Amino acid sequence: MSLCEERSNLDPTVNVYHWECEDIKVDAPKDITSGLPPAKNDFFFETTLQHRNPKRGTTNGTTNRIYAQVHNRGVSKASNVKVRLFFADAYASLPPLPVNFWSGVMPFTGSPLGEAWTAVGETQQLTFVEPGKPGIVSWDWIIPESANEHSCLLMVTSSDENPLNGAGVMDADELVLHNKQVGLKNLHIENILEGMPMSIAPVINFSGKHSSLRPADLILEWGNLPEGTKVFFTFSMPDGKKAALSFTEKEMQKLGLKPITGPKKFFQPKRENRRGEIIAFDFRNAFEVTVGRRRKLVLKGLRVSSKVIVYAQFNVIIPKNAKQDTARFSITQHEGKAASGGSTYVLNIGKSRVS
Repeated sequence: MSLCEERSNLDPTVNVYHWECEDIKVDAPKDITSGLPPAKNDFFFETTLQHRNPKRGTTNGTTNRIYAQVHNRGVSKASNVKVRLFFADAYASLPPLPVNFWSGVMPFTGSPLGEAWTAVGETQQLTFVEPGKPGIVSWDWIIPESANEHSCLLMVTSSDENPLNGAGVMDADELVLHNKQVGLKNLHIENILEGMPMSIAPVINFSGKHSSLRPADLILEWGNLPEGTKVFFTFSMPDGKKAALSFTEKEMQKLGLKPITGPKKFFQPKRENRRGEIIAFDFRNAFEVTVGRRRKLVLKGLRVSSKVIVYAQFNVIIPKNAKQDTARFSITQHEGKAASGGSTYVLNIGKSRVS
């Protein structure tokens, strides 16, 4: 069994990353496309179902339906195919897997320890999957009210003929990169009107792979954002005194950054983490950059660890009269040369009404 087969990318300006698994899709409340059982309905999965942001909490009174698709690329029938999903807040570099993830009956039975990862219901099982065919399972699930607005989903699968062997790997990104039986969805959908910021600024979390503080680079890859798009961002204050990342005037000039006046137009002053604690953002160090011909912005000097979480709020204004209906960009975290993780955002661009 395998997941997330390579998809062709027709836009050379857009990188496709390992956290954009096409075999995980969410049908969110009020948007659920079909009440029919999804089993064997791969035509529906590929042609009709569109991934949406899951909605959290019980206030809307509707659950999310989460679909997972697996593929049998062998020449023989795959039997007793097991599929399970795990949920975490959206990080550029994901937190380690639970300490008991590979212990005993985990990951297909039991509950993960700690608060970073939560199992999405019980393991789903397919009696068999024919060679060359996909199999589809689904869960109806309510995301906890305490969860971040943005989240990611990790899928693991196993079969009698091809049992999952993670060899004790605790780094979720490394596991996905080197195991075709694991998939990751850290892709988020946002609706935005041209000429206006998003009503709620997304928050992204940053942490490190090591227990001690180490430097990391953040790369904002503009993808196919139209030239003239304005991006706004600000960082939290891990020590409660100063922003996790700030810049001198010389650095700002080199990077094309400008300070933001009136940051409350773009960011929410009170944001909570999953423990219900208010995140302290440094709005005195809030910045604006305009997307131009350079297709990425590299921010150096962020210090992260597995024990200290850094948060960032960001917002976007698409220029009026944009010639495209959607745009995609990614925020990646690098510790060394390779990306240790990231999040991708797809913007559905609406036209502003002329009064």
